[in-house]
Amino acid sequence: DIETIYAHEVYENDYFKLSYGINPDCQHIPWHLREDQPVGESGPVKGAYMVAKFKGGGYYIHYMPLQEILKHKKRSPAVNSEKSPWNHPDDCIEMYKKTVVRSGWKWLPISVEIMRQVEGTDETIKHEIAEEMAEVPEAEYEISDEELAAMDPGSGDQAPQEREQDQDHPGQQRLAVDGQEGTQ
Repeated sequence: DIETIYAHEVYENDYFKLSYGINPDCQHIPWHLREDQPVGESGPVKGAYMVAKFKGGGYYIHYMPLQEILKHKKRSPAVNSEKSPWNHPDDCIEMYKKTVVRSGWKWLPISVEIMRQVEGTDETIKHEIAEEMAEVPEAEYEISDEELAAMDPGSGDQAPQEREQDQDHPGQQRLAVDGQEGTQ
């Protein structure tokens, strides 16, 4: 299980040391907090990283240099829009961090259900492309009863489920999965 996930951008004048291997390590001192070599400005962004801290101990570190992040930007369907956060100086740093988290996400021990919930709240599904994408209505996506019945919320594996009508919430069903209950 994951305790926390965080991401930071790395500037040219930051102290940043990263090593992978059996004992991965990441040391990052932002430019404005450096005592070893005080500097007056950040310099350009040179990359971003994410760290996932696990409840049982240990970390997962994922770093992407700016060149790699910009490759993801080029593949974004929104990159040509004036309103895209990729194209605004105040927002592009957040997009860099989002990109490194999304890139590292696939290596984290996360259930399929949680992954779908996060991706479902993070992205919108469109059925058409227009010059102004904000004007295109979002498509609705629903998980079928068959897909839901096949998922175990804890692991994403197939699991038997018992369904009964939820008396407190008409129209919803109460799910019982391996002794855990939830409402749908």
